[in-house]
Amino acid sequence: MLESRNVIAQTTLRSLHLVAVGLMLFAAPAWSYDYDKPIAAKKLTILSKPSAGKAQTSLAISDPNVALWGGGDETQIDATVRIRLNDEESTFTLPGGAAWKKNTQKTAKFADKLATGGIKASTITWAKSIKAKGPSLGSPALDVSTAPTGPVYVTYTLNNSGIPNRHCTRFDECEHKALGGSDFKLTCKDGVPDPSCGGACRTVGGVEWCFNPGVCGQACNDVCSSIGKTTLASDTAWFEAQDTPEECQAIADAFALQGGIEFDEWRWGCLEDEVYNNDGYTAPRGPLYCSSYAGCPAEHRTGMDYLGTGCAGDSRRSICPCE
Repeated sequence: MLESRNVIAQTTLRSLHLVAVGLMLFAAPAWSYDYDKPIAAKKLTILSKPSAGKAQTSLAISDPNVALWGGGDETQIDATVRIRLNDEESTFTLPGGAAWKKNTQKTAKFADKLATGGIKASTITWAKSIKAKGPSLGSPALDVSTAPTGPVYVTYTLNNSGIPNRHCTRFDECEHKALGGSDFKLTCKDGVPDPSCGGACRTVGGVEWCFNPGVCGQACNDVCSSIGKTTLASDTAWFEAQDTPEECQAIADAFALQGGIEFDEWRWGCLEDEVYNNDGYTAPRGPLYCSSYAGCPAEHRTGMDYLGTGCAGDSRRSICPCE
């Protein structure tokens, strides 16, 4: 159990959430409910051509694990595309509403001539493909003036009738071209499935926070070891990197966690995600727990809530400062 003055309130909220999830699963089609979908992709192209006032981003995914749950209602669907490049993330939105022209069990189509959220057109085909294209570099604008120093991560999150699916890919091979002046083009091919959904680590305030995409129930020493790193040596630096609601929210935003934050005197919550049945999930799920208890870092090195509990049942993931 999570140790805090808010245990009773948290338990009640958690119970209500699990009931809601149970009802959702009961009403949905019968198939594999792996909400995080590590998938392969064909191509990502990012064009920045300020000399002509032009920008374009296009994505082509081809994988049998593409999911389209809850089809049938164009008013109950929206999507988000996140691209992480050189440790900076840019977001494209496909808002719900009239721009969704089709939403069936097999196909969903989005068309927005104004490209309000950066995407002009997108098509999702069940168990086959995702395509998206828009005259934008996202928000904030992607910087392709230099070649990537590491992988380029792409996450296409589709929310359909209350059922989320994150399609996650990673491009390790990209071609960077200088087109003259301040114009550049980045072309990435052969994306591979990405269980971390955007990379296992994010740097916030000079501290690298990481999780283990494959395992739940690990304390921080094991989390950092799983990705070839060690836990931040200084308990003080660890504590001070997350000991305000503002710092906590910044970390939650870096991991694109929904549900806000929970900030209190948590014994091990520096950091942990919320408790869920994580079967089918490979990345943390909000809200994010941060602690005002100065002894938390020392305890979280080897302990946590639901320590040793696998992802198939009620479980949590630690998000840890690694170096």
